[in-house]
Amino acid sequence: MKMKMLLSLLLVLTLNAGCKEESPTTTGDGDSVSLDDVKNKIGEAAETSVAFLKEQRDKFAGQMDKSLESVGKRIDELEKQAAEASDDMKVKLKAQVEKLKEKRDAAKKKLAELREKSPDAWKEMKEGMSDAVDDLEEAYKEAKEKLKSDGGGESSGG
Repeated sequence: MKMKMLLSLLLVLTLNAGCKEESPTTTGDGDSVSLDDVKNKIGEAAETSVAFLKEQRDKFAGQMDKSLESVGKRIDELEKQAAEASDDMKVKLKAQVEKLKEKRDAAKKKLAELREKSPDAWKEMKEGMSDAVDDLEEAYKEAKEKLKSDGGGESSGG
């Protein structure tokens, strides 16, 4: 949104420059400011805005990487514990572990897509990515509870 406003302002100033001669304007403190000065400042602001959004996107992606890595390890642990559960529970848990792995893989795919988005567009995907990781975490907790209720293993982590 801010980027669109900046670009709109730049467009107006550019069109304005074509309509009349450039003449420096004097500020209240006696410094003169030309249209080129304004254009340069707007360009710098736009570049800074893009750099900031990219930094935020990359920081968020790093956090999601850590979350996915953590839940991936817990899924592996759950899979090992499921192997020690009763036969009936083993079958149920194996199916849940497979669903967890599918959710994890879908979240990884979303994260890869997020990394490909422009700094402006990543904000739109951020919520969806967070929801995918939250959904994966919740599914893991449900599977872990089923394992506990069967008595197939005492809790470790998660």
